[in-house]
Amino acid sequence: MQYRQGGQKANREESPKGNDAGRGIPKTGHARSGKMDETMTTGCSSLSGGRSLRTRWRKWRSHLMLAALCIAALQSPHMASAGGGPENLFLVVNADNADSVAVANEYVKLRHIPTANVLELQRLPPGSTITIFQFRERLLKPILEAIHERGLADQIDYIVYSAGFPYGVDVSAEMAGHKYPAYITQPASLTGLTFLYEPALYGNPAYLALDANWYFRRLKSTHPDTLWTDEDKRDQSELLKLVERVQAARKLSTRDAPEQQNALLSAAGDKLRALLQRHPNEPNLLYDMGCFLALQGKPDDAMKMLQAAFRAGWRAATLTDADPDLVNLRSRTDYKTLVDMMRKAPVEMKPARAFHHSLAWGPTGETAATAGRHYFLSAMLAYTGGPATTLPEALEGLRRSVSADGSRPPGTIYFMISGDRARTGPREWAFQSAATALKNLGVKAE
Repeated sequence: MQYRQGGQKANREESPKGNDAGRGIPKTGHARSGKMDETMTTGCSSLSGGRSLRTRWRKWRSHLMLAALCIAALQSPHMASAGGGPENLFLVVNADNADSVAVANEYVKLRHIPTANVLELQRLPPGSTITIFQFRERLLKPILEAIHERGLADQIDYIVYSAGFPYGVDVSAEMAGHKYPAYITQPASLTGLTFLYEPALYGNPAYLALDANWYFRRLKSTHPDTLWTDEDKRDQSELLKLVERVQAARKLSTRDAPEQQNALLSAAGDKLRALLQRHPNEPNLLYDMGCFLALQGKPDDAMKMLQAAFRAGWRAATLTDADPDLVNLRSRTDYKTLVDMMRKAPVEMKPARAFHHSLAWGPTGETAATAGRHYFLSAMLAYTGGPATTLPEALEGLRRSVSADGSRPPGTIYFMISGDRARTGPREWAFQSAATALKNLGVKAE
């Protein structure tokens, strides 16, 4: 079956300015609250001016979503199963872009996508980045409305863009007035916002939260944490403010700066201890307390907390060994032993779960009977033009992917370690476990 240009189209001019994000929302067969939790999980920052300690852990877990899902699937005795057929995919085409039409035609032919599952959009904003308003009004709403109007709401799990679309979305307008960690930067990803379509649809910047993905499979834990209450989140927000004041005090050269710094450090430690009383098995908090104690000149107590964090599931060896808060512990034998244990410790994930858009997911990563979050898996088939993939390369890539279906090509999968902390740091903890799981399936990995 081949998609032909000139099929079902959606031609939408840009809407008037204003907050009309709630208009024209299709009903897709399950409850929508229309409002989502805006709370950002921030946390205790490195007192030496580094990144947030709690959010470093959150970022580590978020960046490792793909590897974690792979490990969970590889370790599960029963592989997760979902539809995954052409009827579950909705293909979006830029009808004004020749590459987009060509890539879509090839994909429809190779993957047998039904004509009803293809949507042409016209007069889209040019460029590699669009605004969040343009994304919502010119892409997301027309896509969701078309899915609903065509009676596909109960079967679509994947929203896939052909070539000819921007890859970035400028969300600065919705970041205004909110405080975010330094690494929450511009722009957002087109496919990422499509995955997190619910908050994006309603103009809620909760899509920037590091725990926005409730489908993510989590580490197995013998001491699971309890859900964080509004009080916990308020205390954490106050803790972050205290840490920022400590950082500012460290930069002062006045006579009373050390005394001011110690007072703020003590207040921050008290706030963290209060959180630990309510969440005694939370590895992020245990690690943060280890950092506080190290900065207060209590190395033995700091090591006890770091060891407790490890027992609770902390595995970020690369980030730990580069943390400036722990510089005074580097020469200790027990510290070196602990970091080595972090690198070698096996990682065990909760079993993989089949993905279906109709399922609602709760904050613990399990399906929710009532209120929960829904997602669409999303991808872009190619990005062509400029210093990117050429159209022939994009088409050949699609053909080769089909020829690889169901095959087990020989070779070795390599997990690369580099000095780039933003790339290797959040992932290295799972490399060994992923390689071991692959080897158990007869695939070479190192």
